[in-house]
Amino acid sequence: MFCPICGKKSANTAEQVNHEKEHSDEEKAEFLQEQKRRSEEIKNQKENHQQLPEIISFSQGPNFSKIYATQWGLSLTDMDIRIDIFNERVNHPPKIDPRNFTYFQPVEYIIESQVITPIVSAKTLYIKLGELITHYEENVGPISERV
Repeated sequence: MFCPICGKKSANTAEQVNHEKEHSDEEKAEFLQEQKRRSEEIKNQKENHQQLPEIISFSQGPNFSKIYATQWGLSLTDMDIRIDIFNERVNHPPKIDPRNFTYFQPVEYIIESQVITPIVSAKTLYIKLGELITHYEENVGPISERV
């Protein structure tokens, strides 16, 4: 996490909250005023350009890479959603649980990467994934659920 006022990196939410106390009320007010100004500027730009249709394009940046995902790990913090991208599943040899002397099958997932996104962006992803899956199932047929 990074402080939106000064950019200082914090390791966790508690550290971020403590750091925010270092900023004066004037700094916080100035930051909020700047955010409001930028928001108004963007709103005005949109209003002034509404008569022209947008042409949106996407390009791959110089550090573009692909990650194949076979499973997902999801967690929620008070600031964002974390999506762990698993690629490989490793089944280890069975072991005995010393507490009750029963066998269990250890399974390990290799985490390839993590996506950290604000909750609003995660909601957009949720909606768009739903639309894509609905379109797919309408054209190809239902996807069987597997957990």
